[in-house]
Amino acid sequence: MSTLDRNYVLAPSHHLLTNCQSNVLMGLRLIEKLDEFPAQLFTFRTIHRELKQNATLQHRKNCLQDHVTSLNNARNCMAHTNGVVTQQHCKNPDHDKLTIQGRRFKLFFKRDDLEVAAVVGKAGPENAALMLGAEDFQIEFALGQGIELSLKQFLDILNTCVFVRADIDLKLGTETPLEGAGESP
Repeated sequence: MSTLDRNYVLAPSHHLLTNCQSNVLMGLRLIEKLDEFPAQLFTFRTIHRELKQNATLQHRKNCLQDHVTSLNNARNCMAHTNGVVTQQHCKNPDHDKLTIQGRRFKLFFKRDDLEVAAVVGKAGPENAALMLGAEDFQIEFALGQGIELSLKQFLDILNTCVFVRADIDLKLGTETPLEGAGESP
């Protein structure tokens, strides 16, 4: 039985996440509009395909599968229709909007049942603990609208990539056997 080496599987994702934020932030400062999309954009396509085809990852239901699918759908829109939402990218019942689903980090103060969002420069409630959590979010684009992301939206999507990588890492464990694979030499 063969096993997946999780370090080998996750290395490209880790490398992209490490470099992505600083590269994109610098790029946003230097240019206003891209003429073509970077090759790294196609990483979502690869991850999406692997999640669909890899029996090991399917067996261990990936709770972020819908998030990856929505990111891949947005990637398809950017790559094939220059970022303008067409009906083929609209997966809602009325086929009139493209929705990106994601998960982002959130900082909040918690005391008993009280949760208050943490705001930079603003004190939290007295005797409340500062907590780090996660929350799901959606970004919607209407039919015919161009996909343009604010810096905050970009960072939210980057957070989603961090969660996807962590989820895949967790699902792979230390050594995950590949179903249907031959014996190792």
